[in-house]
Amino acid sequence: YSGELARDVSLDQPSLWALLTGRRDGAAGDDEALDDAVPGRDDVAACLRELLRVQLRRLGAAVDDPRVLHVRDKHEALALAERLRTHADAALVAVQVEMLEMLRPSREDVCLPLEAGMSEAQVRAAVSEAFDACGMTAALHELAAQGRTVILTAEHGSVRAEIPAEVFCQEVQSEHPRVKVGANISCDERQALFIEAPERFGLPGEEGDVAYAIAKDRFYFAYPNKYQYFVTPYRGQMVSGGISPEEVIVPLATLTPLTPLRR
Repeated sequence: YSGELARDVSLDQPSLWALLTGRRDGAAGDDEALDDAVPGRDDVAACLRELLRVQLRRLGAAVDDPRVLHVRDKHEALALAERLRTHADAALVAVQVEMLEMLRPSREDVCLPLEAGMSEAQVRAAVSEAFDACGMTAALHELAAQGRTVILTAEHGSVRAEIPAEVFCQEVQSEHPRVKVGANISCDERQALFIEAPERFGLPGEEGDVAYAIAKDRFYFAYPNKYQYFVTPYRGQMVSGGISPEEVIVPLATLTPLTPLRR
């Protein structure tokens, strides 16, 4: 939405960054603070919309009122086509769909569960089926009926978690299987990218205050003192946030409506 790296957003738009991440002053890099101040859906949508407006002004685009729709569960996904119909007059509509989250088998409102033990090919076939079952095809049909050009992409890909990797810290930082952020963390750098100087990678925080561990290939993190607690739930699951070709190479397609054939 901002067209900038995370560090640039945190420095250029500190108030929006604080609202978007749920961090309070002085809590940069502290994942525990996220649990104390989780932003609501309306807060997130408002922040994303403002970041988009800032970028459009910077680019000189004449779009004063962009719309942002955030889809995070099955009910919102199935209602997306109707919501798009109510925004037919908008010059620009940005839609963010948490597709992978909607396929988690642990969710009560799962659209189409990705069960453990599925092969990667089966997972990708199921996601293709879910695209239709979760209302995404209907949403694209609605956009085509409005005569819109659609830029379809993903902010990241996903990979199957297969090999646990130990990460060391004074306390549990977060349950994210591919990324750990904190002041005192360490890991095997054969299994993860360890970042001690966030500014070099465009990440928030200062050297000495916060470090990042980002899993490579098909590794996923587990804490030694809670090893099985983290190993079992994520093994064989599709995860994101790490460094692998599947995650960092994303699709980009421009879709234009077909002109109806004259008879």
